[in-house]
Amino acid sequence: MQQDRLAKLRLTTFVPQVVRSAAVAAIILGTLLLNSGCSTPFPVVLRVPPAALDDIRSIGAVQAEFSSETGWGDGTQITNVLVVDVGVANGQAALNTATAALLTERKWTIVTENRPTIVLMHSSQWKNTRLVLRPFHPAYFEDNPDVLASLEEASVEKRSLVFLEVSEEPQAH
Repeated sequence: MQQDRLAKLRLTTFVPQVVRSAAVAAIILGTLLLNSGCSTPFPVVLRVPPAALDDIRSIGAVQAEFSSETGWGDGTQITNVLVVDVGVANGQAALNTATAALLTERKWTIVTENRPTIVLMHSSQWKNTRLVLRPFHPAYFEDNPDVLASLEEASVEKRSLVFLEVSEEPQAH
């Protein structure tokens, strides 16, 4: 009987020590993970929200669209490229029309501009979404000759086209 009581006493002091040791180990491990930086154990994929793409597409008739992936840090950034016909007479007017449509109707803001060449915008609705607008130029598609071929087949008036590049930016930590 004395041995049973001693065994129970050892067991009742041993189990809490194991539990306490496991809890301390979990706290230490969690602290190490938090202090190891902003990296995550899973790769991050930065993708433009579909609603933001729909918003951008609505400024005119989409003539071409594709996406590309770029590796960065601990993840991948997907950039969407669109060629949109905004129905105007020249590249400068196309850039102005597209920019105005996004500013007034869709609540995008201009971050930087160097007209007649480029406009960089951010969305007030999709906080990390960045949009670059340029008048269309075939040189933008040297790596994608299929886009140029499809535009030739469609007999599109290139002067009314806008080149749009939209991507999701990494969040600052």
